[in-house]
Amino acid sequence: MLAGAGGDARALDAARDAVGLWRELAKRQPERFSADLAVSLGSFANRLRAVGEQNRALEMMREAVALYRELANVKPSAFLRQLAGCLFNMSGLLCDFGDRAPALKAAQESVAFSRDLAAARPEEFRPLLADSLVSLGNVLSDLGQHEASLATSREAAQLSQDLAARGPDRFRPDLAGSLHNLASRLQKLGEDEAALVEAINFIALAGLDQSVDGGGSPSAIVRSRGRPVVTADRHLEVILPMSGRISLSTIAGIRCMANVCVAFWSSGGV
Repeated sequence: MLAGAGGDARALDAARDAVGLWRELAKRQPERFSADLAVSLGSFANRLRAVGEQNRALEMMREAVALYRELANVKPSAFLRQLAGCLFNMSGLLCDFGDRAPALKAAQESVAFSRDLAAARPEEFRPLLADSLVSLGNVLSDLGQHEASLATSREAAQLSQDLAARGPDRFRPDLAGSLHNLASRLQKLGEDEAALVEAINFIALAGLDQSVDGGGSPSAIVRSRGRPVVTADRHLEVILPMSGRISLSTIAGIRCMANVCVAFWSSGGV
């Protein structure tokens, strides 16, 4: 296994070489090797983004999306999932550049394709739909479309709740992230009591890995497959104090309520 900065550089070089190899093969036999080229382009784009080469990453991801479009037109059952995933990733890259309008289009396409896949094979594709909905909700929020963002975030949270009920170990972190987003959307629209409920649920989920006590600070971390880390502290500091109708003194009560919620979630309640 490659380790450290040197390992990252070698992995990036290997991904670059793979793209070159598959590109040559796809030129000679496109029907046979275009799919392999698309996979290598997507992988290379993700590695480039991880090391901060955003421009090059976006270029590679756009090429991957174009290839998957062609492949999905011929055989949607085989390639629609990859197209939806690459559109999801491309939306994130476009957001890195502040290109909100094209990011919104990519996110909307990703949701549309993911929804079709989940309708046909829900057990396999509902997680992809949940991820795509989270991305779309974030882009809508950044564009100031708060009502649409709230509706999307509600759907993402409900879907994540359903997934966590069936696979808590795998999907609870995603549910916590969705609840964090939902509370943010509610607060922006002035729905402070509803935001407070989601904040408590979030802290309860975060507290599963590290308990929240009345005198301490909820420092549990929720990680979700490469997404930015969210802490319960951050949630309390950013979401609740922003509301003029929820006093900071309420935080002490929230901590106590969170302990009760932790016990509920730990017992398997979702």
